[in-house]
Amino acid sequence: MAHPSVAAPLPWPPPALEPIHGKLGPAIALIGLADVMLVLPILVSLGTPSPLGSLGPFGDAFWVPLASTVLGSVALVAGLQLLFRLLWNARDAARHGHGWRTVLYVAADEPRDTGFLLVGARAFAGLGPGQRDTLLAARLYAAAVALAAVLLMPFGLGLAIVLGRLNWAGQNVLWTTALILPLVLLLGGLVGNGAAGLLARAALRGAPRRQAMDPELHRRVLEWNERLQTLRGDRPTATGGPGKARIFGAGALAIVVLALVAVGPAMLLTVVGTVSSVIVAIATPSLAGTQIRIAAAEVLRRYRLDPDPSISPEAAGQALQALVWTGRAEDERPAGERRPVRSHAGPWWPADGAERYAQGAGWTDSLFARARRRSESGYLRQVAAHPAHAEFATIARAAAADIVGTRYELPFAEELSMMTLPFPPFGGLRLGAQAHIAKAAIELAEGRPQRAEQTIREVISTGLVLIDHGPTLIETLIGAVLVGTGGDALEALYRATRRTPEAETLAWVRGEVRRGAERVAGRETRLRAMPTMVLDTSLAAGMRWELFGIVAAFAPCANLRSIAFGPGADYENWLASARERLVRRPNDEALFALMQRGLFGAGRCIPLLGSVRIAGQMR
Repeated sequence: MAHPSVAAPLPWPPPALEPIHGKLGPAIALIGLADVMLVLPILVSLGTPSPLGSLGPFGDAFWVPLASTVLGSVALVAGLQLLFRLLWNARDAARHGHGWRTVLYVAADEPRDTGFLLVGARAFAGLGPGQRDTLLAARLYAAAVALAAVLLMPFGLGLAIVLGRLNWAGQNVLWTTALILPLVLLLGGLVGNGAAGLLARAALRGAPRRQAMDPELHRRVLEWNERLQTLRGDRPTATGGPGKARIFGAGALAIVVLALVAVGPAMLLTVVGTVSSVIVAIATPSLAGTQIRIAAAEVLRRYRLDPDPSISPEAAGQALQALVWTGRAEDERPAGERRPVRSHAGPWWPADGAERYAQGAGWTDSLFARARRRSESGYLRQVAAHPAHAEFATIARAAAADIVGTRYELPFAEELSMMTLPFPPFGGLRLGAQAHIAKAAIELAEGRPQRAEQTIREVISTGLVLIDHGPTLIETLIGAVLVGTGGDALEALYRATRRTPEAETLAWVRGEVRRGAERVAGRETRLRAMPTMVLDTSLAAGMRWELFGIVAAFAPCANLRSIAFGPGADYENWLASARERLVRRPNDEALFALMQRGLFGAGRCIPLLGSVRIAGQMR
């Protein structure tokens, strides 16, 4: 039988609140751990300035933000799930009549002693009601502020990413919402928690020690059904107003929204950023082979024919378009490409003897050195008589060529992109160069060595025009091939005309330049070096245009900072400089604008490489 002088203990946790007892602290700790894994690496990526084209502060370890985001997102979802369950159970408890403050007392009761604190029992027996209320308020304050801090950090990050992509806010919002305010709140929570801890320890130091099996304590534990107001007759307990179930339910749903806002943008950003970085790292082409070809071609620039000022860039472009489509049917020409001003329907190499002159090792030597049967000479004379040979003479004597304006219907269609931009079949141009070399062989056989050398130099000059004025890497490569073909033919001509020292000197110089270029160009070109290369007017125009297309497509999405807030002023300044260096005539402006649309015409950050089409166009 209970002593009437001894108050019955308060049951703790109260009925219907057992599922949330002390669960707020673990949820805060788990969400805080998730913040460290999820937010900090992204903040480093977003907050660190990087050069144009850089993969970001993590460099080749661009997978680090993705890995930390995945782990952090898993931890954050787990922590938010704990918080969701807590609020949902609090909703049920509020329906049964518990006050909102009682619910918070139970949820924040990580030390498991709030029941004694409420009634001034055990270690808190020496504390007055005011002191106990202060301690309770300090605990609630510390928990609430800490919860706000750990929730604001991922929410602020997600919000800043969304606002940044919409161009509604800059990096100041990122730092304020995702770092500064959470740190201020966390500091406030630590101060509140420290104050509550000091008060609790002071109470525990003054509490009398009890034996483990105190009969009085055992009796008090068994008699647990007295109400809180009876035990605190000196001062009614502040349980708060009646809890509203819909408020706790709304809080639970808010946690779901918070999870989406915090995890969604961060995960999307890091996935897109990592995929873009991977694609950039893999798809950024090595231009070493192209640079070697161009270096070898430069050796032969001394053989370029003197330009004729009467040949306009437009006339040269029209001649090139006529050469490209020589021997091709009209229905092969894609939409958006201009009809050649002159058409040459016949093939360069008639089918009845083309297989005997397939280009290979020693092909040019066989043309200039080997005696031919009458039938072979007749076939080569037929090749040499093709009317399209005059187009080579036009291009070779041109100072420049307007390739864009004479190839495409301008302005470009709105739906056109770099991936759908039609490219002509350049393989025909290579066949034409071989036919022009065959024409030189016939001229030599007819006793006209000077005219033969001039014809070969027309091939070399045409290739150099493509290198100097071609708007894509395809033209640059084709130009280098033509120059190389002309160089081989020139060596063969010198040998056939007993100019052996000149032939050997030319062969030695070409070989040494190629080997030297292989030594210095063996290192793969990186994206961060490409913006500078675009502005380097000493490089081939086609290479610079190709690099511009790559940088315009990939540099704005090579790192997380650029994806979230845009490439910034450095990119805009680079675009202005690139336009000044690349656009030589009004028609070039159309190609410049087309490349800015991105590979698919959908803007920046499309992680595919348009130059994979080069191989197909070389056939």
